[in-house]
Amino acid sequence: MKKITLLLQSLLILAMMTVAVNAQNFLTESFDGSFPPTGWSIQILSGSYNWEKVASGTSPTTTPRNGSGMAHYKSYSASSGSMALMTLAPLNLTTACKPVLSFYMYGDPGYSGNADRIEVYVNSTNSQTGWVMVGSFNRYNSSAAWYEKTVDLTNYRYANTYIFLRAVSVYGNNMFMDDLSIDEKGLKGEASITKFVSPVSTAPVPAGNVAITTELTNKTKATNITAARIDWDVKYNNNVVSSGTYNWTGNLAENNAVTLNLGSFVLNYPPSGPFTAYRVNTTVSNVVAAGTCGSNTTFSFVDVVGVLNDAGVTGVFGPAEGFGPGSTPVRVRVKNYAPKPLNSVRIRWIVDGVEQTMFTANGLNIPYLGTQDIVVGNYTFYNKTPMGPFTVKAWTEVPN
Repeated sequence: MKKITLLLQSLLILAMMTVAVNAQNFLTESFDGSFPPTGWSIQILSGSYNWEKVASGTSPTTTPRNGSGMAHYKSYSASSGSMALMTLAPLNLTTACKPVLSFYMYGDPGYSGNADRIEVYVNSTNSQTGWVMVGSFNRYNSSAAWYEKTVDLTNYRYANTYIFLRAVSVYGNNMFMDDLSIDEKGLKGEASITKFVSPVSTAPVPAGNVAITTELTNKTKATNITAARIDWDVKYNNNVVSSGTYNWTGNLAENNAVTLNLGSFVLNYPPSGPFTAYRVNTTVSNVVAAGTCGSNTTFSFVDVVGVLNDAGVTGVFGPAEGFGPGSTPVRVRVKNYAPKPLNSVRIRWIVDGVEQTMFTANGLNIPYLGTQDIVVGNYTFYNKTPMGPFTVKAWTEVPN
């Protein structure tokens, strides 16, 4: 008796993907649309001139850094001491990792002694009372060009963070501003599942218990990580069939990996299917690394379809009444090792090294792990000198 299994029509799809949720952008404004932008406000504090949007500028001559528009204050025309205020829409920066305000201001060499400037203030309410100056940037520069100005807002991460830009004229040249943004600039801990060790892409996955073994790689720049949380789940037919959490601790250098056994799930299809992919999802978060603020979150998944057709011979038998003289029917016991019902299979068999006529069994309906005895042909066992023993081997091919 012998079981030889031939795996055909089996499919494994290893479609792995990793997505990282990286540093957040809280605001981008290029002053190409309506002015002031939605949720913003402008007002004259003193003098006769307010912030406005222009497509080109004079005194000095310039054009927008990008796009078709730029913010402008007429400090060339406004008497010294004139001021206008631009208030940005409030932002929730409570979870931001080193948020930085950035904008470009046009600098020029005209009127070097006139300190026309843009002052930046921050408050937790929409009020000038209690606001804090966090930056002041003069128009004058020895070379005419666009210059980036930045302000670190780490100490001003409020649920409602109000940012105020006050233009102050000292009766020099005009001031122009473009490409304002607020982005996270701090280093966050980051790790991701970069490989699924199990299941693997080089072999089908038989029905039954499937281990989930992965490689966790440190993606944090020039910094070791010491902890990470990996949440995982397995979905079949849009339903979660298994899930768990793995809390890793250790010491892992940048771009190094560690192998983790996250858990396991049972791959098994109903007899009628659907025979679609099982999807293993992982989410890596709460990465701990020295000198970082917060953690990026990464998502990875792999799609796996198991062995759908798998059969084998578990025994060879004669008739129920036993072997006797003359031609004797030969029965083999076929077992279905796959979740999909076994409907047909080829059975090949050998007696004393001589292959007999192959038998094709159709019209079967053998369930997963079920067996059925099938007569594959007849053989005259007593036509041998000396008598016995006989060596009979049988195996299956092309299930379904």
